[in-house]
Amino acid sequence: MKKFTLTFISILFLALGLKAQSFDTLLYLAKSGDMEAQYSVGVLYSEGKEVLKDNDSALFWFEQAAVQGHLEAQNRTAALYEKHIDDPASIQKAIHWYKMSADRGNPNAQYNLGRCYLFGIGVESDNKKAAKLFQKAAEQGHKTAQYNLSVCYMQGHGVKQSNHMANYWIKKFKENESKENFE
Repeated sequence: MKKFTLTFISILFLALGLKAQSFDTLLYLAKSGDMEAQYSVGVLYSEGKEVLKDNDSALFWFEQAAVQGHLEAQNRTAALYEKHIDDPASIQKAIHWYKMSADRGNPNAQYNLGRCYLFGIGVESDNKKAAKLFQKAAEQGHKTAQYNLSVCYMQGHGVKQSNHMANYWIKKFKENESKENFE
């Protein structure tokens, strides 16, 4: 019950758009172990909203929520580790978190892990794995994955070349893009 109450309060503060008070409350909840509050504090640090942008603090709070199983926190933790492209240990942490989140169905992580396989970032380049991950994300409506999958089919990267499938996925991409323009 306590965890539900803490999560409800953190979401309520965000929904109401409360400023300094809400950050202090979110930080308190995050320090108390509330996964949603930890993720929210990470977002605020990551985007520089209500606090100065601080990627180290964002990474800390995203990783706290990621350890508890927050799917998008796992993806965003990975993305911040991936920024340290020259540090092999950071890249391996990125791959770890992308895999954790992708395996649990997060389309953002599936796309990002697919990109890593496509370009050989932290893993051996593997077009088949990349295309498979793009497919999973694309089927969930991930726009960029839809586009990349269409390119895979057009060029035969990791999948059998198919103009029909390339056209199918580029059409999905365009439909998704036009929806965004009207929202």
